[in-house]
Amino acid sequence: MSIRQDEIDAIRNKVLDLTVAETSFTAFDITRALHKSVDRPHRMIKAIVHEMFAKGDMGEYVRDQVNIPSAPNAAWLYHLPENDPQDYLAKLSGRVGNVVATQRAGRSLVVQGAIITSADPLMVSCDNRIYLPKSVAKHWGLYPGDMAACLNTGGKIIVKKKFHNAAEAIKAVNAPVDAKGNIRINGEVTTQFSEKSFRYSSTGDEIVLEPEP
Repeated sequence: MSIRQDEIDAIRNKVLDLTVAETSFTAFDITRALHKSVDRPHRMIKAIVHEMFAKGDMGEYVRDQVNIPSAPNAAWLYHLPENDPQDYLAKLSGRVGNVVATQRAGRSLVVQGAIITSADPLMVSCDNRIYLPKSVAKHWGLYPGDMAACLNTGGKIIVKKKFHNAAEAIKAVNAPVDAKGNIRINGEVTTQFSEKSFRYSSTGDEIVLEPEP
């Protein structure tokens, strides 16, 4: 059984509509949205969505593997880098603050109140920024309008709630918590790292970003 070109077009158009609207979604969301017009197995629709991401058709979108309640397997969640997967999962469950484990390149996540990290790289965005999700800010007790601090040591970037060492504090740059609750590391810190990826680790209340070779 093969999928027709008009059905492929419908799937692609739906994905592009969601990316233009900056909406987070899974391939199953596409299958569900098109169930009346594209009567095909989810695996066929999912393959097209995955292929669009692999070819870069989703622009700046990234993807996380998320564990959706009642789903038998983990699913890929497609979203903008500054959007936290926890927001999608909280809306899905209807409970704010629902704790669900996710895994993604370079994203720090809250699982039972502890910060975990991924060995996969974190990329500098096209606007020379790095976004740490609000799970990190909440762990540090920071909310929109508050400030974390970051320090470019020349070889790596260190992010903390606050630098207590006087010498480091003088050199540190504010990393604001934006309206979505993400910690934003701005271009003045990341400029020399443009187009690079970082290894991402957490030690206590310190986030360390080290550029990959």
